[in-house]
Amino acid sequence: MLEKVFVFGNGCLFKNNISKVNNNYIVEGVLDNSVEENILDNGIRVMNPKTVSLKGKTVLIMIRNFFGAYFQLKKLGVDDNNIIIGINLYGITKEDKMIYENSKVYFEDNAFFVHIYATDERIKVYDIKSLDEIQRKVLRQEYSKNPTIQSIKEFKVYPVSRDFGTKRGTAIDRYFIESFLHDNKDCIKGDVLEIGDNIYTCRYGTEGKYKSHVLHVEGWGDKAIKGNFETGEGLIERTFDTLIITQTLNFIYDLKEALKTINAILKSGGIGLITVAGISQVSRYDADRWGDYWRFNLSALEKLFYNEFGRENVEINQYGNVKLACAMLYGMCQEEMDSKDFEIVDEDYPMIFTIKVKKR
Repeated sequence: MLEKVFVFGNGCLFKNNISKVNNNYIVEGVLDNSVEENILDNGIRVMNPKTVSLKGKTVLIMIRNFFGAYFQLKKLGVDDNNIIIGINLYGITKEDKMIYENSKVYFEDNAFFVHIYATDERIKVYDIKSLDEIQRKVLRQEYSKNPTIQSIKEFKVYPVSRDFGTKRGTAIDRYFIESFLHDNKDCIKGDVLEIGDNIYTCRYGTEGKYKSHVLHVEGWGDKAIKGNFETGEGLIERTFDTLIITQTLNFIYDLKEALKTINAILKSGGIGLITVAGISQVSRYDADRWGDYWRFNLSALEKLFYNEFGRENVEINQYGNVKLACAMLYGMCQEEMDSKDFEIVDEDYPMIFTIKVKKR
């Protein structure tokens, strides 16, 4: 039979754990110092603890900073043995569960303590700050068993190489860049402008359906156009059917002007196939020649591109995960990774973004 309790606290700790509370207790009412009396949606009364006779009652404290509530209940005549500290119920996160399973807060000899099971330590707790420090210690002890943490501790502070792994194979981010261009190869037609060289134009364009043009800020390369997205210098409006702009905007300071130029040089209905870096090392080659300014996140790209091209004309996707990001930062290449590593997209670790735009 479930034990009857009054719940002290009507905030996040209680609301996030309400199903767990209901599975373990019968709630007679909720105590809240900020109200006189109220009724919850489920019909349970919310009362000020000063208005309730709590002698002989059991109270579950669902307030994270429970110290004041505990001593308030003692003054109201609640016995120590009838006070349950709710933070010993784990919440909704993995860390909450680890703390709950590996330690316990309890009251003894008129003071609070934490018992850490793994080391059998009994540590006195003075306030919420000292409790947080002890719980962090519990988490460190448990996470130290994680093989990933053990491996990272052995990592060197310098990368394997600084060339994105290109001397040994293919850069990791190129997997997503080339997949993006392959998926949009039907767009590579007419007058096609690519940055730096025309490798991707030739690889993915259909022979006989495109005329290749190459843009370089310094005009390097055979018959390359000397032009600048940031200033529009050397570029003519409504000239190109397709733009292939891979990993270029990171090296242009005035992005808004660059997007205006991109929009201007496209023909009506023209397509821009663009990629930019999220998590990435500095490209020393580019930084030393024209600057390396930006790493992107989704919200920034949406504002930039939606404002220039219109939301309905922009398609943005992101790729990468923490393993690929770490591997690329260390200078590993595609060939040194498992193919399954490329299948997982973790939105919190964006390594690369692809953007497809259409001229209004």
